[in-house]
Amino acid sequence: ESTGRKRDRRRHDSSSDDGDRRRPSGGRGGRNGRHDSSEEEDGRGRRRSDSDGSGKKKRRRRRDSDSGDDGRRPGRRHDSSDDDDDDDGSESVDAAGRAKRMSSGHRSGLQDAGDFAAAERKLRKKQRRELEKYNAKNGGDGRTVYRDKSGRKREVDPAADEAELARLEREREERQVRSNKGARQRDLEDLEAAELAAASSMTVARGIDDRHLEALRMAEIRPDDPMAAHAWKKREEESAAGTDGAPSAARPTYKGPQAKPNRYGLRPGYRWDGIERGNGFEDRVLEKLHSRGHKREEAYRWSSADM
Repeated sequence: ESTGRKRDRRRHDSSSDDGDRRRPSGGRGGRNGRHDSSEEEDGRGRRRSDSDGSGKKKRRRRRDSDSGDDGRRPGRRHDSSDDDDDDDGSESVDAAGRAKRMSSGHRSGLQDAGDFAAAERKLRKKQRRELEKYNAKNGGDGRTVYRDKSGRKREVDPAADEAELARLEREREERQVRSNKGARQRDLEDLEAAELAAASSMTVARGIDDRHLEALRMAEIRPDDPMAAHAWKKREEESAAGTDGAPSAARPTYKGPQAKPNRYGLRPGYRWDGIERGNGFEDRVLEKLHSRGHKREEAYRWSSADM
């Protein structure tokens, strides 16, 4: 066998010492030199990558050698039977063959109703003890602390707070009721309240010579009075002028030419300039109503006339 093709193959775990042996410089022997060889230079004169220039051999340790531990901790198998203290709620069985406990605290597996009820009572009792300890430590039953804007504590009387809330609620309801009424209704209510306050100081017996009662009778406008229209007009002027003669804040009314009638009898606003800007719908509606009534009247006359 040629020396150029002869390979000096050394086992990875070999204990023989042939570090001084050199391969022939020619052929493939130098090209295929083992990586863990102790040669300083290969057949082509190149220095090996694991050479440190000192001529010392650099041996690599086999993974399956019987040498000492290299300091690395072997990985734990997934099916290891080590007992873990913390329970993850699984239904696996420990090394002694007993069922583990689930996350709720109950044992996994088959069990009768009595055992389950006893375990449930123990768990509830344990939970109550833990809750009592937590409340005793963190003040779970403590009273509410009220603070002002600056963060300082302030004493609060629950009865006074309830009374204040009730008063604010009554005021809010009164404002709501008052805002839902018009100015005229509010004035009449104020007038009635003033009359009731004045009547509280009057005597029970009221005769003919009572001036207040006589003024009320004279201010009454009766529908069969021939001067009722004049009385109503005078009263409107007095209410518009106010009691002291100064102009009141009442809204002015329209005083121009008569506007066209409408279905609802609404008067135009006091700023209206007398120009009709509608599309004629009200006129057509009134015309239709008038023609319908006229036809009904004509039909009645024709049906009741002598033939």
